Amino acid sequence: MFNQRPIVTYHLFNSQTITKNTNASSVAVDLREIGQDGIFGIFYTITGDGVLTLEYTGCITDDGTFIEPSGASDIGSSLVKTSGTGGSDFVSFQPELMPFMKIKATETGTSANAVLDLYLLIQ
Repeated sequence: MFNQRPIVTYHLFNSQTITKNTNASSVAVDLREIGQDGIFGIFYTITGDGVLTLEYTGCITDDGTFIEPSGASDIGSSLVKTSGTGGSDFVSFQPELMPFMKIKATETGTSANAVLDLYLLIQ
């Protein structure tokens, strides 16, 4: 058997409505003891008629001001209920080194709400 680390899974958005033209952030995820292989991904499902952009933010403490790193790319943009396979998809991303992370969802279509179910996957 190979010496592999388990995949750690966090359910960060549980069928949460992202109201048109607003955003929502997940709880802070403590990365100090996990993510030792540096492999990050999400699994999402989107319903509703809104359009979402997903990004990550980081902070040096769990209760400080979370910012988007200057070199960061969105995890996904223009995501809708037909993105991926029927509104669901796996997406990998490569964040900068940080002790605490949040996932931020922004509804960018401005005309309808989106409902988001999202898991953060870390190895």
